[in-house]
Amino acid sequence: MNEKKSLISQKYQDITLLAKEEVSSIKKEIPWTHYILDDFIEQKAFKRMQQTILSKNHNFSVQKGDVNFVQFALLKYLPLAKVFYSIEFKSLLETLSATSLSINTTCLVQLRYMNQDSPGFPPHVDNAEFRSFVAVYYLSPNWVEGRGGELGLHSNEFEDESQAVVITPIENRLLCFFSDEINWHSIRKVNCWERYTVLSEWIVQNQE
Repeated sequence: MNEKKSLISQKYQDITLLAKEEVSSIKKEIPWTHYILDDFIEQKAFKRMQQTILSKNHNFSVQKGDVNFVQFALLKYLPLAKVFYSIEFKSLLETLSATSLSINTTCLVQLRYMNQDSPGFPPHVDNAEFRSFVAVYYLSPNWVEGRGGELGLHSNEFEDESQAVVITPIENRLLCFFSDEINWHSIRKVNCWERYTVLSEWIVQNQE
């Protein structure tokens, strides 16, 4: 029986090769360690999944009392969900983070949504009782400068936005970073665009 072909781009499938060669090109150190994996899913599969997800109604929810009005839903589109729940994806994250990880079963894998009515996120650290490794996957097409939705990475909570390292929400880009008390980040307000992302959070095991 033939094994089902992975949807993850070939260059990210060989964990041994990734550990030796690719990490140096995707690992960034300023202002703190993060990883950018462009063209994460094979292009034909990505375009098919992108079209399907963007054509559906997702019944987004907002957590009661959330001043940032985060709109989220459980990712139910199986072809893409299977990627983010796969052993292959977990192994990739563990290689990047050099840690043992387990998925946060409270959040699982979420689809998140922002539009021009959504507020931006000021610099913040994620409020959690544990350290985690977060994967953010950008789905929306046609991003150009001025449409907002960029992620800003800050060296501290007082840093001016103009000094932040800016991660643009280019389609089929995977961004990974540790969520803890020092990795300050923000999200710029969206303008005349819709920002769809997939978010999965993985808890670092054996924390002291």
